[in-house]
Amino acid sequence: KARQYLEAEKVQKPTQDITELFDVDADIRAMRANFAFEFFEIFRMGYQNYAEGEWQVAERFLSRAYAMGERRGSPDGPSAALIDFMGCASLQAPENWKGYRSLGTGNGGSELAIGVSGRTL
Repeated sequence: KARQYLEAEKVQKPTQDITELFDVDADIRAMRANFAFEFFEIFRMGYQNYAEGEWQVAERFLSRAYAMGERRGSPDGPSAALIDFMGCASLQAPENWKGYRSLGTGNGGSELAIGVSGRTL
């Protein structure tokens, strides 16, 4: 049974490093082409703090990333979604925070279309 379990786990794991896709996939590269390196660094710092449960710090970085997108005419949806989610909890990560949240499947994901603050994502 243990061997079967391990084999099943191996099949489920991606064979390619996902981060590698950001460098080699033509569609992802095209999508990211309009963003400055500074944006990615600021977003990365915001996301890292979000994952670590440091939501007040994360909100500051993610707000900067969102504003950078607004200035170029394309507000950053992922930043807005994280800011709104953290805002619902008054920028305090739950005690049992694992570094991520379930997006759920309640109504087909449409709950993610409009953030709590009213920003269109």
